[in-house]
Amino acid sequence: MENINKSFALILILIMAISSFVVAKTAFAQSIPKPSVPEFTIQVIVRSYDEPTSYYTNPYTGKIITYQGYHIENKTIEIKIKNQQFNNYDSSSGKTLNLYYNISAKGHFGDDWMYYPENQAYAAFGSTYTTLTFLTRGSSNGGFLIPAPWGGYIDVKVQALIGYYYTEFVPDNFLGSYVTKFAGQKSEWSNIQTIHIPETSTSTSPTSNPTPTPTVPEFPTLVIVPLLLSVFSVALLFRHQKSISQNKPNV
Repeated sequence: MENINKSFALILILIMAISSFVVAKTAFAQSIPKPSVPEFTIQVIVRSYDEPTSYYTNPYTGKIITYQGYHIENKTIEIKIKNQQFNNYDSSSGKTLNLYYNISAKGHFGDDWMYYPENQAYAAFGSTYTTLTFLTRGSSNGGFLIPAPWGGYIDVKVQALIGYYYTEFVPDNFLGSYVTKFAGQKSEWSNIQTIHIPETSTSTSPTSNPTPTPTVPEFPTLVIVPLLLSVFSVALLFRHQKSISQNKPNV
């Protein structure tokens, strides 16, 4: 009987501890304002360009080395979110509360939503707007990628969050791992916006410059004038000798 009473007391203490934790967590969550559904615009920015063909003369061999021109494709998706009124502040527990944004995207004709980033949302920045940029599939430059091909259609939605992130150790067999979690309030997801990525860019294809031809060396004036005088003197001398030869009597 005594063992039963002890067991009952332990269970009661455990229930009270869990209840206190839930109440404290609920009270903390209620003290954080719930963000409104974010407003945003989305567009495709095409910054494709051409690198022209260039030439380099080897200073040791005199040979001309050609670097062939090439085309750089760079199509990005720009998401511009209107920041809501919120100033970061420290809670009673000493945690700094921030405004964040979750981005979710999927193929227009599919059902699987992808989240960017997966573990922690983007912190709001800027005075009026937070602008986020993502690369599309096929772009040459590095960066965070939304795997959408050119000519495709993408659905995008945005969610606002107010709170903070923390790490928690989660046992997993014998090792376990630290998991990033969020504490705070989340808005509803925004309406879905669809955008089309153009198939071709407005940038022209790389063109090859004509192969440079050696230039005729230029002679300075001080060299040309004596040269012309020498040629003129030789011509006069030749003409004089020819005249003497013609007037000389035959023997």
